[in-house]
Amino acid sequence: IISALNLAFITYNYKFKLRTHNYIFWPDGIFTTYLTNTKKIPGRKFFTLFINKINKKKIKFNKIYILGNLPLISSTWLKNNLNQNFIHINLPYGNINYINKKFKKINFIEKSLIILTLPTPKQELIANMILRKKPSSTIICIGGSINILSGYEKKTPSILYKLNLEWLWRLKFDSKRRFFRLFESAILYIKLKISGQNNIF
Repeated sequence: IISALNLAFITYNYKFKLRTHNYIFWPDGIFTTYLTNTKKIPGRKFFTLFINKINKKKIKFNKIYILGNLPLISSTWLKNNLNQNFIHINLPYGNINYINKKFKKINFIEKSLIILTLPTPKQELIANMILRKKPSSTIICIGGSINILSGYEKKTPSILYKLNLEWLWRLKFDSKRRFFRLFESAILYIKLKISGQNNIF
């Protein structure tokens, strides 16, 4: 599983036991900057580099699936920028058990690329479910990166990104869910800090 190292992942990792498989992380969050002293890499930039490698045939997959939200403008952007065909499967909104009912009906081809566009921690939980069924899969938990690349969602203004305030900008959209996730993440992080369990490596 390829996943961003940010506050939500750090905290929900302990709540939901997300790290049941090997992960590749890229730094995409304010806590990455302060905890690891690593330069942040936006998910959209990482994803662009990744599909370029697919287009140049440096990485090969038998099939590519997109699971989750993918508006028409985002689907069109992906078709224009990815040389390989993909299958989009919409997953319903709701709690993880509700989503899992539809997910169980999906059969994935071996050695596929599966791109999840759900919010954390739902996308990581679904990723772990997929790997139990198809351990040869490669999974990217990309969140809203495709929607930002396509212009469906506005990207964070440069000044806010440089000030590590992109989380504040994102509160403008889907505010209730994002605020609750931010609040819960902060509470979980405080608990982990007090207990000395905040180091995920």
